[in-house]
Amino acid sequence: MCVSALLRPPQRASCHAAAARFRVSVSSLSRWAARLRQEGQQAALHARGGDPHARAIAAQAALILLTYEREPQLFLHEPRA
Repeated sequence: MCVSALLRPPQRASCHAAAARFRVSVSSLSRWAARLRQEGQQAALHARGGDPHARAIAAQAALILLTYEREPQLFLHEPRA
């Protein structure tokens, strides 16, 4: 999400409109905007939630891919429609 774009004229939008556009709660958007004003853009970019394990998994991506190539039977496969 580009919070800084929401705070710059002429793209300024109401909190409700911006929250609806990005499909987040108004309170989350408000917190991110406040954090942007207080701490700058880099802090605001890290204000989002998400999977808390994603960074740990990404850090081990090479090992995971190598293991998958050698022993694919160790991994669960999602059925595809």
